[in-house]
Amino acid sequence: MLGALFTLVESNIEEVRMYYAKLIGEKRDIKSDIENLKLADGFLIDLTQSIAFGMLKVVSHAVGHEKLIEIYAQVLKEDDNSGTKLIDLSIRLDNFKSAPEPELSELQKRFKNNTFALAVLRDLVANYLYLMPVEESTRQRLTEAFEIKTTPKMLIGRDKKLLRA
Repeated sequence: MLGALFTLVESNIEEVRMYYAKLIGEKRDIKSDIENLKLADGFLIDLTQSIAFGMLKVVSHAVGHEKLIEIYAQVLKEDDNSGTKLIDLSIRLDNFKSAPEPELSELQKRFKNNTFALAVLRDLVANYLYLMPVEESTRQRLTEAFEIKTTPKMLIGRDKKLLRA
């Protein structure tokens, strides 16, 4: 489903960009076409990243059930693509007690030339750090590795999981 959405947008990208640029220009009363296109591009990037993140979480929560773990493990063996890896990571972040740092590092390297996938990975890590109790040393490593800016008030002292299964 995610692939279909991105294919639809990609095949009509100029029309989509122009539509949102016009809409932004009208709503914000901006006369510069270049400025409107920049804002539309930023909006479309943020939108697609948010959709990807949301869909990853929906799938992760659906297949992360313990009765489905064996089935999903088989799918992961057979299909080693970026989407499958991100779903697996999301399941691990939602359900395991400690952060899967080796997998995080592997995916960060794998996505080093894919800005979109790296941004989604970063969002998954930020979400994990916000919702889960994490040792301070792990928190520091992850925020540094993924360049996540946090405030101590927001993260320190989290002693219980905020995500409910």
